[in-house]
Amino acid sequence: MVRKTLLVVLIISLLAVFACKKEEPPAPPMELVSFTADTLDLVLMADYVYSDEEIFAEGSGAIRLTTEMPMSVDIYAVDYPEVENRLLVYKAKIRSQELVGDASLAMKVTLTTGTAFDARQEPSTAVGGTTDWTECEASLLIPAGSEVKSVVLGFSVDGFGTAWIDDLRVISAPPPGSVVEDE
Repeated sequence: MVRKTLLVVLIISLLAVFACKKEEPPAPPMELVSFTADTLDLVLMADYVYSDEEIFAEGSGAIRLTTEMPMSVDIYAVDYPEVENRLLVYKAKIRSQELVGDASLAMKVTLTTGTAFDARQEPSTAVGGTTDWTECEASLLIPAGSEVKSVVLGFSVDGFGTAWIDDLRVISAPPPGSVVEDE
């Protein structure tokens, strides 16, 4: 009887300890990589875009896409970023001139399993007409247990005209609704 009581007390104590254990809060947002777009050296589809050293948001140049039809280009690739149970955010600045249609960001994320996901900028935030530099973003939640193989950062023009992209960044942020640890 004493053994049984001791066993029950021990089990209840262990359950109380595990129930009170705090889960570690996620890390705050952090920049994984950035590209200044000053040259076309690392640009994946460099044959379809131009380097512009006169119009740029930061650094000493931007990537310019002039097209007479809808077009999407892959700009940069990021291999094996360490993100799991995080929001992967692609941010860049876009500018347009006499653009009939919209310019927007697109991101393709491929997991080590071969599964691929596309994330696009919200259509209501796309840039069109003639605009100054506008901060834009596309994001995708990377589920827990997933391993990212690569991320391709893209730039799309749905229409015709000229658009520029500059100051590209990939940020790892906590999932929506999570409480972030203090830095």
